Amino acid sequence: MRVNGTAEIRDDEELRQLCALKGKLPKTVLRVRVHEVFSHCGKAPLRGGLWKPETWPAKRLVATLKEIVRDHSGHQVDSVEQSAVDELYRRTLY
Repeated sequence: MRVNGTAEIRDDEELRQLCALKGKLPKTVLRVRVHEVFSHCGKAPLRGGLWKPETWPAKRLVATLKEIVRDHSGHQVDSVEQSAVDELYRRTLY
């Protein structure tokens, strides 16, 4: 599926109230406006080599989880082991 549109990160109190979960408000809300949606044949990911590691680029084009957390939160992350990620989420997510 391909979606064309716009997205924005909002911190409006009204939107945050709409997204409250278990009595906790999110810090921000992702608001997405969809303009067009295109569905693809179920074979498209297979034909595109999505699940074949040998077709992936040698150089990582996307930041690691550690880099993302560090850059967006301003906190140094010592480990990206799943147990450390789970603990971080337990402490910081609602």
